[in-house]
Amino acid sequence: MAKCEQTKYTLVEHNGLPNAVMMTSVATEGKVKKILDKGGVVFPSYESAQVGEDKANYGIKDQEIKAESAGLFIASKHDGYRIFTPAKELVALLKANSVPLQAQA
Repeated sequence: MAKCEQTKYTLVEHNGLPNAVMMTSVATEGKVKKILDKGGVVFPSYESAQVGEDKANYGIKDQEIKAESAGLFIASKHDGYRIFTPAKELVALLKANSVPLQAQA
């Protein structure tokens, strides 16, 4: 698998907090494709992934998206953790707030 030119990040099920997400790195283009094909999101930088993680865990107060409705965990895994698939509303709000990310169209 071709290695990513720059490390990317995605959101997965947290390893210690129930119903929470954590970010993890994505090193190859094949893994990026798998995550996107399964409905996950990929962030180009640590900083953008951190914003996505915060919004998924704590919700978006201004737009009234509650954390528990920010998305779902699916059976497919990345780095041993279930992939987080964000709700369309969360993706739209992250994009509207200029948070760079890749998501399946």
